[in-house]
Amino acid sequence: MKLAWLAAGAVAGVYLGGRVMLPWWLWLVPLLLALASAALFYRSRGTPLLAALAVVALLLGMLRGPPPPDSGPATLAHYNGSAARITALVIEAEPGGRGQRLVLEVRSLLVDGQEPAVSGRLLAWTTLPSTYAYGDLVALAAELRAPTRSQEFDYPQYLAQQGIYSVVSAPRVELLDRGRGFPPRAWLETLRRHLADGLARALPEPQTSLAQALLLGLRRSMPSELTDAFNRTGTTHILAVSGLNISIVAGLLLPLGTWLLGRRRGLYLVLPLAGVWLYALLAGMGPPVVRAAIMGSLFLWGHYLGRPGSTVTALALAGVGMVLLHPQVLDQVSFQLSFLSMVGLALLAPALDAAFQGWATRRLGENAARWTRPVTTGTAVTLAAMALTYPLIALYFQRVSLMGLPATLLLLPVLPVTLVTSALTAALGAVSGILGQVAGWLAWPWLSYQAWSVNALARVPGIALDTTISAPAVAGYYGLLAFVLVAWRRRRAPPWGALVPTQAWARWGVMLAMSTAGVLIWAAALGLPDGRLHVSFLDVGQGDAILVQAGRRQVLVDGGPSPPALMRLLGQQLPYWDRRLDVVVLSHPEEDHLAGLVGVLDRYEVGAVLEGPPVASPSGLYREWKQRKVASGVPLVLAQPGLAIRLGNYALLEVLHPPEDPLEGTGADTNNNSVVLRLQASGVSFLLPGDLEVPGEGYLLASDVDLSATVLKAGHHGSDTSTSQPFLAAVAPRVAVVSAGADNQFGHPHAEVVARLRRLVGDDLYVTSERGTIELVTDGRRLWVNRAR
Repeated sequence: MKLAWLAAGAVAGVYLGGRVMLPWWLWLVPLLLALASAALFYRSRGTPLLAALAVVALLLGMLRGPPPPDSGPATLAHYNGSAARITALVIEAEPGGRGQRLVLEVRSLLVDGQEPAVSGRLLAWTTLPSTYAYGDLVALAAELRAPTRSQEFDYPQYLAQQGIYSVVSAPRVELLDRGRGFPPRAWLETLRRHLADGLARALPEPQTSLAQALLLGLRRSMPSELTDAFNRTGTTHILAVSGLNISIVAGLLLPLGTWLLGRRRGLYLVLPLAGVWLYALLAGMGPPVVRAAIMGSLFLWGHYLGRPGSTVTALALAGVGMVLLHPQVLDQVSFQLSFLSMVGLALLAPALDAAFQGWATRRLGENAARWTRPVTTGTAVTLAAMALTYPLIALYFQRVSLMGLPATLLLLPVLPVTLVTSALTAALGAVSGILGQVAGWLAWPWLSYQAWSVNALARVPGIALDTTISAPAVAGYYGLLAFVLVAWRRRRAPPWGALVPTQAWARWGVMLAMSTAGVLIWAAALGLPDGRLHVSFLDVGQGDAILVQAGRRQVLVDGGPSPPALMRLLGQQLPYWDRRLDVVVLSHPEEDHLAGLVGVLDRYEVGAVLEGPPVASPSGLYREWKQRKVASGVPLVLAQPGLAIRLGNYALLEVLHPPEDPLEGTGADTNNNSVVLRLQASGVSFLLPGDLEVPGEGYLLASDVDLSATVLKAGHHGSDTSTSQPFLAAVAPRVAVVSAGADNQFGHPHAEVVARLRRLVGDDLYVTSERGTIELVTDGRRLWVNRAR
């Protein structure tokens, strides 16, 4: 522990050295005095010597301290506000919104005809789905901008810690070359991408994105609603592959390794060490993850020695080594949380576990208390990590969640089985889609449980507590906690044996297996066909996406503007095991109908694609769609009037439009050549006109086809360019649905169109921006309407 005090002095010196800028020679006199004091007290080898050496460490640390944040030049940031052509290497590529989030290492910059010598990192957001990967050399043209700071989050400071001072949005990106990165890193990124794809092919949403976040550290593809739920409940540490999560993994695998391998010759450390580093490897081996894995390994080494003091000393030396090597990490929240969570696991968790197990033994008896061992150990690990990290979370984010403890206690016990089954699903899914889906049945219940639990707790009012805690108050808290821990250690020896398991782990394993089987059987029963036709107008925002389910036949009409939103909604509507869409229909190639479909070809087994004739001037998104179709080998069927698709014994899907010779000169030819479908189920019918406008409606009226329908989806999201009065008279709907986004910039649905529809259908007008996903169910005679809101 004495070395830990010296390490603390060095870290304090680095902290002060970055904030007190004085010439180095001014430190010489106090340093010489401290060295003289250390020599004077050398023979005593007591507290005076330790204090003198701590002062020496502090002064040396001040010499190593980093310069102030604003003293280092950021050459790339000098050109913020300028239009530039940039050549850069992709060093990070993740899904983000409708496209990708790319972190780029700039190789060259062309501004106003000049090519200054610059270097640095750049954050770019693209509008196309996943295209680029680590090691790609790209060229892009865009305007460099400085990141903006919000009232709740210092985004520029967050990016600056990663060496990023400039951002660009929707740049024109050109691929120059592939395979230009560091080969081991490229291999690792390829492995992670294959594992992520394996999860995507095997699981629905949001289970896929949750598994990718937990296992691979890929959090940006998670639905915003689920991310907000984790934030509100204070459980983001479950998602972050950092010291907090690594400490939980190490703390839970340690007793399991002891139970399986015994305590002889340290073999029991094999399982937790392998788990920690495999977890770090799958998470991408980024600097915060590597730091957390090193600290977790040192914690396990201290456990092997049987002395928590050895663990704290090792953690302190590792921490001071990282700080001296890269002084900037001292200001990174991830480093601080990683270090403190490991200290909590080393010093506080054993005491709490012993106390909880003692209480359970006194209350329940020794035999019954054995069943509670996994719960008491998990609670001890969680509370220890929270006690050491919550004050920092409150200081930096000015908010803590009152649901942190109960939510963590609900999620933590199933975290190991969730990680194991997710890893199995990812590995098998990367090899075979069928094997991945079978393994996905094991992972789905636990991922669903976590998503359901955090969403349910997030809806409890008043769970987020705003705080105005100050840095001195946090320092005082840690000082008081340190005093309590020191006093406790002098009173009794730390019960390292408290984390050794009993046969309760095997009993809990059997219970988990039985629970998994029960949940799977229950969910499978709910997903069986009910003999009715289901037509769901999905709430994808400002766009169209319609799912038709007729027994075991399934048709998706359009995909909306957002791949993540479509995947999430399909995951809600389809059974968890069902990864097939018999037909995917593209009504016309505009982004608000097409963007979501690009990801469908990767995530689902598609029987055929039905769309109209190719467009003359394709967009980049449409070109990407065509490339994905060719790569997937999905058959393409050209939509022509008279084409009919039988959906089992339930319904008939007919194509009414576009004509063989596409309409031209209408002012909106793409919309007016939309694929128009009529779905007939005995006495109930649906008309789906895409974005057909008045000229296209007029062509249909003149062609003398049967347009009558029980349910009409209003054309072009309720725009005043569609749904004319003559067209409504021919359709004569009893129910109308408008698919539009809330507060959209186009003002859809238009007030005049709404008035026309209400005169026909009265209160049976449903808008997705108001009602959410709208599901219409019919047996051919009657019609039921289910609304999300």
